[in-house]
Order: sequence, then structure tokens, then C-alpha cells
Amino acid sequence: PGNLKWSTTGITIIGNGYGKRSDQLQYPEGLFIEPKTQILYVADASNNRIQKRYPSGEIKTAAGQANGAGGSTPNKLYSPGHVFADENENLFVADMMNQRIQYWEKDSKHGKTVAGNGSDGSALNEFNRPYKVLLDSKKNIIVADLDNERITRWASTYDPKTSAGTIIAGGNGAGLNPYQLNAPTGLYLDEPNNILYISNEESHSVTQWEMDTYGNRNIYAGIPGRPGNSPAQLMGPEGLTLDKYGNLYITDCMNHRIQMFCPNSVYGITIAGTGQIGNGNYDVIVQAQSGTGKTKTFILAVLQQLDVDCKDYQALILVPTRELAQRIHRVVLALGEYINVTCHACTGGVNVREDMKCLEANVQVVVSISGRIYDMLKRSALRSENIKMFIFDKADELLSRGFNEQIYDVFTMMPENVQVILLSITMLADVLEVATKFMNNPVKILFNREEQTLEDIRQFYVTALSIGRSGRFDRKGAPINVVTNNDRHILRDIEQFYNAQIQEMPLDGPDLI
Repeated sequence: PGNLKWSTTGITIIGNGYGKRSDQLQYPEGLFIEPKTQILYVADASNNRIQKRYPSGEIKTAAGQANGAGGSTPNKLYSPGHVFADENENLFVADMMNQRIQYWEKDSKHGKTVAGNGSDGSALNEFNRPYKVLLDSKKNIIVADLDNERITRWASTYDPKTSAGTIIAGGNGAGLNPYQLNAPTGLYLDEPNNILYISNEESHSVTQWEMDTYGNRNIYAGIPGRPGNSPAQLMGPEGLTLDKYGNLYITDCMNHRIQMFCPNSVYGITIAGTGQIGNGNYDVIVQAQSGTGKTKTFILAVLQQLDVDCKDYQALILVPTRELAQRIHRVVLALGEYINVTCHACTGGVNVREDMKCLEANVQVVVSISGRIYDMLKRSALRSENIKMFIFDKADELLSRGFNEQIYDVFTMMPENVQVILLSITMLADVLEVATKFMNNPVKILFNREEQTLEDIRQFYVTALSIGRSGRFDRKGAPINVVTNNDRHILRDIEQFYNAQIQEMPLDGPDLI
């Protein structure tokens, strides 16, 4: 690519979380930058609107309702897929779920239909999810008709009674044959060379189709029907653009990257993205209720971030008890079975050399109690340079056990860019101290004390003279908290703290659980 260079990190210029405010988006689809004005347009699909951002940073709603209300009337859109704009800020919108292309003049409160009749179908005056729209130099409208597996061209003059599109690519059903498309989602028109580039989302390839020579095509990028993440492969490609050097840029959606294909090259170069889903390694504090599926939720997040091809330590999960470590270990192996994730639980109770031997066997996820992991790090049995996630489960309990200094030492052995995640039922002073010392502006997911107990969890206690190790479960396996008379005042303190009343179990209590 010559002397072309890209930054290794991106800058967010529009989008401030999920929502309906002008600076927020909900599942944005296509975007378009008008070359002369440098105005950025975004199809904010789930907000049923088009947002435009001026170079000054000002953001406005350019089409649809600012409040996100969708519909089929002229003043509304319904899940717009893409947008095309001219230098005068007039828009052509692929109003996908309304089966039409809408034209919106600058500052207009409503649009008018310029292609499609609003009904879904395969006739030439119909669409079946028009996803992408662009204009050629003669102001003809070119549309990627997604579920009809075709590209159609519409004359610039539109009559709802007589206008119809002309098929210029595809239209022969979905497939991998030279005359077929497969979920066309991206278009780029190289008008000087009379070539249309088409991304096929479901065949994982990009087609180079000669205009006005129906049926001639070449596979320009990707391997049809063979998705993957190698430099020669794509997975769910969508957006396309071409630079002045003839390099083609592809939004390789399911690989979470932007690929550049130089002319005549079958291998792409990653210029943006890491191949892993994410929006940055933000530190996170989560106040998690019991019974919400918290363990599986954070383990799924860990598995999503793993580089499965890297057989080295990538995630360290610290827990307060041996039993919890073993349980998390089982869940990691169960959920990670299909991607061959390796995991080891350092729980103590076994010879140190056994743990050291297990850690030598290309382990990707390590679950441990604080004392044992500290020992493994001090012995250099655990290398920390590739660890990218450091997770505290039940952080309040973990930090209240008097191991703070030991845990702080473990922090100092982690890489500088490690992502720290604290999961805690309560926000004790020890937890907040860790956040202050070792976390970088963490995202906080908190809830009120009144919400800490789920409504569908039924709690009972049973008074007993003594408690044996087997007296924790009923015949159905449901947990029962057994207390002695001396413990009842503690139970009342718990009720007051959680703003909940726990009843003594009635005789038929097990049948209520």
C-alpha cells in the first residue's frame, strides 16, 4: 500500500451509548461521509432515523423522528439500512422495513418515495429489504435488494404507478455460482471503470461485477462459502469503499476488523480492529445480585475476549473460597468446550508442584484463591505478561478476609493494560479502595439496596439445635439456610440490611420451593 499508515486506535466521533438522545445510537447500520462537506450521516436503525454530524461536532436528526418513533407515514422511517447524501444535504434513505427508498430534502419534515411501492415482493417495482442505496453520476438510484438477492437500478424520475427497477446484478436466487449473489449488503460503484463491487454477507465474499454486462463477475475478496479469519477470508462482509490507489476497504463484520485489499491481491491487511469484539478494555465494577446468572455472564464475557489460538494465560479469576474456584472452573470448561478453552483451578489442598505442572500445560484461564496464585506468581510458575483480564468474584468477601496486602502485590505483577473487573454484592470500603488504587475510571453497574433480592427467590430459615454438614439442602436439592437460636439476631440484622423479611419455614416449606 505504499506509504499509507493508520493509527492503532480509533476516536469516537458519534455515539455515546445506547439511547435516543441526539448523541446516542441504537444499532447503527450504514454510514456515509459526503466528500465535499465532510458531513457524516448515520443510519440509526433501531431509532428509525438518520443522524448527521457536522465537522464542528454538531449532531442533528436529518430524517425520521428525533425521538426514535418508527412508522410508514412520509414523516417516518422504519429500520433504515443506509443513506446517501449530496453536497446540499439532501438524502436518499434505504427505508428497509418499509420496502422503499425515501428522498428527504434538507430540513424537510417528511420524505417522498423515489423507488419501491412499499410492499415486499420480487416484482421489479418492489423490494424485499432494500439495504444499501447509492447514486451514479446520472442520478440513477442503485439499490442492494437484500432478500431478493439482486441489485436494481432505478431512473431518476419516479412515478409510483409505472416506475420499476432494472436488475443489473444477481436476481437468480442465493448461491455461490458466478451469476448469483448471497445477501448483498454493501455496494461501491467505480464508475470510471464501469465496475460495481458487491459484498455478499452470507457467502463471505466480495464480487467485482462489470456494469451493463449482465452475468460477468469475479470474486475480488474472500472465499465464497468458506468463512474464516485468515488474511484471505472474510466473515459477514458489509461496507465497501475504494481509494484513489485502487485499494478496496471492507467492513469484515463478524471478524470485527477493517480489511484492505490491494489491487490484484488475494490477501487482506487489517487496518482497524483487533479481530475481537469489544469497545475498549474498560475497568468495570458490578454490584451483582444472587441468582441473576452472574457467574455465567462474566465467564461468557471472558470467553468472548480470549484469543483461542494463543495457548497462554489470558484471564485470571480470583475468588475467596476453594469451593467457588472449583465451581467456576467447571463452568468455564462447560461453556468453553466448543472452542477448546483450557482452564486450571489453583485451590490449594494439593501439592504445589502439581499446580505448577498444570500451569505449564498451555492454560488460558486460571481460577484461584488469593494465597495460591500469589505463591504461583512469586515462583514464576504463572507468567502474567499476556493476562488481559483480572477478575475478582465476590470481591467484598475476598477483600474482607485480611489478604489485602497480598492481593495488592498480585496487582503489581499484572500488565499495565490489564482489564480489572470487580463483582461484588456490597460496595464495602475495601472494594472502593481497590477501585481507587488500581482501576482506571471504572464503569459502574450498581443498584439500590432495595433491589438486591430478586422477587422470585423465596427465602426461609429453619431453627435447629445444631447444624451438620449435610443439613443444607432439602430433598429436591433446593438450598435451605439452617440457623441456631443464637444466630437469630444475626438473621434479623441481615433482614434489616437487605430490607427483606425472611420467614421461618412452615411444615410444608419444601413443597413451596
